[in-house]
Amino acid sequence: MVELLVGTTVGLVIVAAGTTVVTRHARENRALAIESRLMQDLRTAADIVARDLRRAGYWGASASGVRSDDGSAVLTNPYALVTPEAAASDAVRLSFSRDASENGTVDGNERFGFHLRNGAIELQLGDGNWQALTDPATLTVTAFEV
Repeated sequence: MVELLVGTTVGLVIVAAGTTVVTRHARENRALAIESRLMQDLRTAADIVARDLRRAGYWGASASGVRSDDGSAVLTNPYALVTPEAAASDAVRLSFSRDASENGTVDGNERFGFHLRNGAIELQLGDGNWQALTDPATLTVTAFEV
């Protein structure tokens, strides 16, 4: 009977040690997964902002803005480069061409921008359509400068 109690005690100690190791490993794995997701969210947001900033001011009919010898009128690029929002330093508006055929005016679907609102970076898709780039439940952005 004593041998059975000693064997049970040794078995419980081994199970407790194994449970502790598994629990610690699961906790560290979860922390690593959260950190990886955070870094991926930040990298994705930065890539989207950088891509759109590189496209700012793009004009499909840019050859119309170059002086030629035939005397044709020189058109100005209707797409503004990056312009900061007047009200906040954490917002920027930009526009670039998305039309297959240029009409010389900036349409609603060619307006873009970024701003920080309620801890999330938001992307403007056309007139007044804002979409969150970051999830405030996962990541709270405290500063955004372009």
